[in-house]
Amino acid sequence: MRDLCSLTWCGVVGLVRSRVALQAEIVVLRHQLNVLRRKSPRRVILGNIERVVLVGAILIRPPSRPLVPFGDRTSEICSSARLGGCRQEPYFLDPIARPGTNRTEKGLVLMIAQRREFARAHLPLGILLGAILFTDTPASARPLDIQAVNGAQWEATPSKGSPFITKAQILLARANFSPGEIDGNPGENLENAIAAFASSQGVTTNKLTPELWQKLSSMSDQPALIEYTISDDDARGPFVEKIPGKMEDMKDLPSLAYRNPTEKISEKFHVRPDLLTALNPGQKFDTAGGKIVVPNLSTSKLPQKVARIEVDRTGQTLKAFAADGRLLAYYPATVGSQEKPAPTGTLKVTTISKNPTYRYNPEYAFKGVRTKKPFTIKPGPNNPVGVVWIALSGEGYGIHGTPEPSKISKTESHGCVRLTNWDALQLASAVSKGTRVDFIGEQKSPTVTKHRRHKRAGR
Repeated sequence: MRDLCSLTWCGVVGLVRSRVALQAEIVVLRHQLNVLRRKSPRRVILGNIERVVLVGAILIRPPSRPLVPFGDRTSEICSSARLGGCRQEPYFLDPIARPGTNRTEKGLVLMIAQRREFARAHLPLGILLGAILFTDTPASARPLDIQAVNGAQWEATPSKGSPFITKAQILLARANFSPGEIDGNPGENLENAIAAFASSQGVTTNKLTPELWQKLSSMSDQPALIEYTISDDDARGPFVEKIPGKMEDMKDLPSLAYRNPTEKISEKFHVRPDLLTALNPGQKFDTAGGKIVVPNLSTSKLPQKVARIEVDRTGQTLKAFAADGRLLAYYPATVGSQEKPAPTGTLKVTTISKNPTYRYNPEYAFKGVRTKKPFTIKPGPNNPVGVVWIALSGEGYGIHGTPEPSKISKTESHGCVRLTNWDALQLASAVSKGTRVDFIGEQKSPTVTKHRRHKRAGR
């Protein structure tokens, strides 16, 4: 971070600094940034932005001297730069080592050490870098590994992409307080899962205190991340490369299978695909026998049968209780909408269907569906109701999965209760015909864009 700030400062003051000083500083910083870039995907992103800016600058004002190869001589040139000896080599062609390429992929990095070219090219670069420095980086751009996550300890203010966050999400999921999709980021679903866990411990908070963290981490001695061997089934299709956005177009597909092995493995381990990729840099997921790092989710079944389900329309959550009133599981949910609210009062489970066929009933007139004729959509995890349908006694209502786990609690449904596929499967395995389902709270209307999928119509 200090090196990047220095480079940003170079861009801002480039117009007033001396030519020799700029030459020396930019070459030294180039050496530092190259070294750091090989260790952090964030530097690769910065390098790509810098490359575009500098190539554009050269096209606007071509160099007055030819490009000079600059690869393994970094230390020699940087040493001479401190003595002002770089003045005869203002432009360099630098092979950049990107993760997984073994230096076979080369990119142009154009260095401008003379004052006028430097000011022209690196002032906008400095502004770009400055903007990036104050912008959150996606979890996929943060370095994560199995040691960092398994060894993570309590943090008072964890940042986005923190190993602590990833570990906390895994431990909560393992304790049946689902954070939804494990993505390594703080957010409402994580806070609600923490609040549910804290309530089970007699505490009212949505933050992990040191005491709660100690209790959560002591519930299992198993590591949060483990090494996993990709199986033949993981890599085997068939896969559906592209799934239409309109329901009418989905009806023509032979199945609503996973799009690719990455999506299949991600769902198997409840993890967001970009976090799975970040945990396994340079790794492909389409070859059986490959070793990858995944969340260690040791159990998929609840310890007891569910006697009562409570759906909170305001909080967008679902809780499952045992016959003695003990909380068995907590799940984030998408519950109804202002246009088509979820039901009120008490309903009961009538049937449970795994890997269901979606049947659209035109009487429900879903927004965005133009056809007036009924149609069906084949089963599969990318089916609009996911991999399981728990029918309720209210006409057309049910609890079901979703093809888009990242949108749980952040979008709207057409009156049903939507869970991630894995949470819906876990709940379905513990309920039976006649299980009571209580709907509480006022109907919440999320402020984000509506979900593009639709609920399962009446059977």
